[in-house]
Amino acid sequence: MVNERTRYAIPFMMLSGIIVSFYSGFLHNLVKTSLGSEASSDEVSKKLSYTLICLGCFETISGIITGKLSDKVSVYKMMNVATMISMLGILFSFLGIFTENYMVCFIIASTWGFCDCFFNSVFQTYANKDFPKEIEIF
Repeated sequence: MVNERTRYAIPFMMLSGIIVSFYSGFLHNLVKTSLGSEASSDEVSKKLSYTLICLGCFETISGIITGKLSDKVSVYKMMNVATMISMLGILFSFLGIFTENYMVCFIIASTWGFCDCFFNSVFQTYANKDFPKEIEIF
């Protein structure tokens, strides 16, 4: 935080943390709410597992896409796209709160999964490009 070159990356790092907090804490509550109060804890766990599997699949897809794009597109453009996708994830999350629909949980999980891997890959590319041989940035 002291280094001027890293200050403009702090909001990007904060968004990365928000992504993890949304899908690790928020998604469970959303699935539980969408299933209703009569759902047992076993059913909630099972349905949450399905949404997290979806999240993991989209993380893998994101890794493949990011790997292919990082050679062809500027890392700064990719950082902008990653930020836009995270805003879409926030929008879908609010949609999930208001609709309380279990199927929306899959859309939210896929968006957050895609974002998580995309953010991590883009940030690693950015750090390698702008901070060569400076391990502190990681």
